[in-house]
Amino acid sequence: MALFTDEERVRAEALAELGHCNPFLPERIEHERSVLGERFVETDQAWHKHPEEEEERPNVQLITQYTEEQAQILRERLVRGEPSEEDDRRLYEYVVLYHLYNKYQRRFFQYVQQAYSPDGSPHAAIDFYDEFQEDMVHFLGLPGMTFSLDEADHLFACFFQIRRAFHHIFDNIIGGSMVAARLRAAVWQSIFTHDPQRYRRALYDKMSDARSAT
Repeated sequence: MALFTDEERVRAEALAELGHCNPFLPERIEHERSVLGERFVETDQAWHKHPEEEEERPNVQLITQYTEEQAQILRERLVRGEPSEEDDRRLYEYVVLYHLYNKYQRRFFQYVQQAYSPDGSPHAAIDFYDEFQEDMVHFLGLPGMTFSLDEADHLFACFFQIRRAFHHIFDNIIGGSMVAARLRAAVWQSIFTHDPQRYRRALYDKMSDARSAT
């Protein structure tokens, strides 16, 4: 048996596209549709804030559930020694990273909300990094994967920056029109560029400089 079934591979590829796309453009909705298939819940053309809505939307909940289950299924296959090519392992990593981002994004968001105390002093350090690192090792510290603990450091930082940026853009640029959606998308792109992997590499380089200076 291969690591992915044909259907799982199609969904994993759509998930990789979802992870790379600008979250404020209509393409995000189409990638969600590709991941979920018949389970997709019809929604707006692009994401915008509804004051009466809960933050987490039905399609996000469904994708979160799917990636949590799929990450564990794929890990078990890798542990059993199911054959996997480099592309398989790359797609597995996308599934895992999407799962871990959604697992921790609420806790990142709580820290964003409480980042500074009323007197302006920094809030206490994030206290769930060890748990995050354990999850990274659990899913990516397997034979054939290229994971290192340094990657856990900079992915943790990336996830925090992504969650913080999404919060501020989503909450502060209001409006359901495509003009407003394009403005949100433009601000997002100005932060993360067209290539999220490039952003990850740049952030990792900066963190390496900081570590060497301490």
